[in-house]
Amino acid sequence: MSWSDVEVAIAAARAGAEVIVRDYGADHARFAKSGTDFATQTDVEAEAAIVGALTVHRPGTDSLVRNPGTAVPRKANDAGSSTPCAAP
Repeated sequence: MSWSDVEVAIAAARAGAEVIVRDYGADHARFAKSGTDFATQTDVEAEAAIVGALTVHRPGTDSLVRNPGTAVPRKANDAGSSTPCAAP
């Protein structure tokens, strides 16, 4: 069964949220991006989970992923592996 765009968006949001919930309240490694802007390891892992969910449900689809300070287009399937999420 093919998922609707809304179902895919919800699955991607849930995948990212699982990472955020997992790390809530923990100490976070920070990576400077520019000036006072930073990302945490949790941010990076949540983004990877989101892109991973998109990869599972929309393989071969291009995505625009913001890297530290730069938006870089890449194929969604370049993000690595991910476990498919359950349908909403």
